[in-house]
Amino acid sequence: MTVEKAAPAPNTFLNLKSYFQLSLSIPNPEQSKLFWIVRLRWLFIGFLILISPLGFISHALNRYTAGIYLGVLALLFVFNLLTQWIWFERRRLVRPILIAFQLTIDLVVLTGLLSLTGGLRNPFYILFFVNTSLGAILLEGRRSIVFLILCHQCLLLVQIINLFYDYAAEPVTNHLMLTFAVGHIVLFISWAVSRALGSYITLQQESLLQARVYSEKMDRLRALGAMTAGFSHEFASPLNTVKIRLDRELRLNPESENLKQMKQAVFECESVLHQMNSSQLDPRDLQFKIVKLSALTSEIIQAWKLENEEARIETTFNLENDLTRLPAINFSQALINLLDNAFEANGASPIRVHIQATDTDLILSVENDGSQFSEDVISRFGEPFLTTKPTGTGLGLYSAQLFALSIGGKALIANRGPSARVELFIPRFLEKDFA
Repeated sequence: MTVEKAAPAPNTFLNLKSYFQLSLSIPNPEQSKLFWIVRLRWLFIGFLILISPLGFISHALNRYTAGIYLGVLALLFVFNLLTQWIWFERRRLVRPILIAFQLTIDLVVLTGLLSLTGGLRNPFYILFFVNTSLGAILLEGRRSIVFLILCHQCLLLVQIINLFYDYAAEPVTNHLMLTFAVGHIVLFISWAVSRALGSYITLQQESLLQARVYSEKMDRLRALGAMTAGFSHEFASPLNTVKIRLDRELRLNPESENLKQMKQAVFECESVLHQMNSSQLDPRDLQFKIVKLSALTSEIIQAWKLENEEARIETTFNLENDLTRLPAINFSQALINLLDNAFEANGASPIRVHIQATDTDLILSVENDGSQFSEDVISRFGEPFLTTKPTGTGLGLYSAQLFALSIGGKALIANRGPSARVELFIPRFLEKDFA
């Protein structure tokens, strides 16, 4: 007899916690922000409905203002329901202006409710600062500043209402004016702190999306590696048999153009398979070591020149500290691919190899004149098998980019006047980092 294990009981606290978390995994950042606002608004509406009886007990509400209070909550309920239906059920595109509009509606509603229920005497007056903080976190640039100005205007409106109704029998004192001024100062501080947090969240979301893109590219490359490994295994024996027979026939008939063309075609097939195999890259297999980038680059260029004696290369390595940590073999393959591409594109032009440093990266650029990248290649950079050369495989730039990503850097391509340039951004390290 088998005993079935009971399924673990769901953790209600964790489910509730995740329900009100800002998700960073949704590809569209504005959609995740709107999703968060809708959920928080449901919590806000439910909370205001639950505490409405306390309004009567504390005389913050009366029979005249209660109808307006409940009517405003009903409108906010309908507004949130429509927002959820239009932009989530029907999957409409969410734009930044919609986030600003949603937060402005909440600000207006909160201002109206505070005005009805005691204004600054209402203990939930702090929700005003919460709404300001949400705007600072979710809005960027000018929209965030405009929202801050609106928050100050709404706070001033609530203060004026208090001034005329709650303090009608009292003179306006310096203490009262100081209290009003402190409210605006606290509002600005809460906005500034939350804006810094919003910038951090934006950076984290961008990093998460970049990591996802990198992971997808790595998965595609592993799939490509498995595919090429299968190709190599299946084609190795037939190609070898063809080569042996062609060599035999060429020895019997060395002047045959057809046989020469057939042998060249077999050679090209082998070359394509070799390039496909060399483009395989698994970050888990990389062997990093500390190197001086300029010295390693010079060694690779000298070795490459032995097989390409007619190529001209100009180097510029004016660096005091170019220490980095990278897998030398994979870097060599990436640089050789870039040199091959540049030489094949225009062998008459000198190839310029330049290394410069920023605070965080060493930038290795390979550039040659008279052969620009097409707009199609620039816009689709990062795709395998993308090439404009009749005999190219489109794997040189692809493998170079994946190498840069695998070490935490990036690759860029661009046209600089008549030149085509490829840049590899390699993370830079200081000597103290290796201690």
